[in-house]
Amino acid sequence: MKKNIILLFSFLIIQFAGFNQQLSELKGLDNAHIAEFYINYLKDGVLLVRLQKKQRKIDILTRTGNLADAENVRQEQLKTNKSIVAAFNDKFTFCPTYFFYSDDSKYVANNQLDSVTFLDVMLMPKLVKFDSNVNFLTAEFGIIKEDTALNYAGNRLDGDYRYYKDSSNRTYKNDYYNGGTNMSFGALLIKSNIFIQLSPPFPFYARTLATLPILRRSHNKVVEIMNSKLIAYYERLYGME
Repeated sequence: MKKNIILLFSFLIIQFAGFNQQLSELKGLDNAHIAEFYINYLKDGVLLVRLQKKQRKIDILTRTGNLADAENVRQEQLKTNKSIVAAFNDKFTFCPTYFFYSDDSKYVANNQLDSVTFLDVMLMPKLVKFDSNVNFLTAEFGIIKEDTALNYAGNRLDGDYRYYKDSSNRTYKNDYYNGGTNMSFGALLIKSNIFIQLSPPFPFYARTLATLPILRRSHNKVVEIMNSKLIAYYERLYGME
């Protein structure tokens, strides 16, 4: 089955230049096939993790003369970014990871990776060279969007979002859907290479529980959970390697 899925999507990628055309073709498939494509795409590729600078907030504070506050924001964000990088280096094993600042998002979205400044563990520039046909998805800490989290109708069974069928017609309980019309929470999110949030049954998020001080998870814990979800989903489809 895995070989057939890989051959199918290899054909699609060869036939359609650019991710937008590829995405258009994927829209004709159900969520289970799309999720299988993405889990293989990531397993055979790399994850590019987008880090924030909060530069707009820093610039506003600087322009209004709040230099001490601006420096505090800068240092706090630097600390956060170093924590994220360390967490991925320590806890993420599903595929290789690389880090970049949001300033370079346009280059990532346009697949111009040679123009991206990648970062080492100290957030200093790091020389990275990728093959022109490298597979990559993106990740970042942010807020989950309701629309894609609820976009699950293609695989539901009798209107029940708690269960789904994969491409082999096997039935599973859905561990990733936490629905509700007001669904919105902080999480580590896996997105496409043009920063579109993915959908179930792909395990595309791990919650931070940031709004619950007692239960709030560290970056290490969130990344570890995400890594475990990806491995579990891959092994559910193809068995243990």
